[in-house]
Amino acid sequence: MLKTIKAKFTDGVLVPLEPVAFEEGDEILLSFDAASSGGSKKPSKEQTIAALRETAGAWRGSHDPEELKRRIYSERVSGSSPTPEV
Repeated sequence: MLKTIKAKFTDGVLVPLEPVAFEEGDEILLSFDAASSGGSKKPSKEQTIAALRETAGAWRGSHDPEELKRRIYSERVSGSSPTPEV
């Protein structure tokens, strides 16, 4: 289940600002968007470029783009895609 909520960081603890459906002992995965809060600094242009360079090519070898294109065009021609409901 993916849910986005707002929380406030107070005395070293994240306090949800809306109800959450967890039980005591549940383990959850947290993702942070601290750049949008007033408490953190936006990365510099150089830091952003360095981060992008570090990840460049990370997907290389994990998929075949030509096969993907063939499948997409094949599905378009065959009409195998479901008809959208209006």
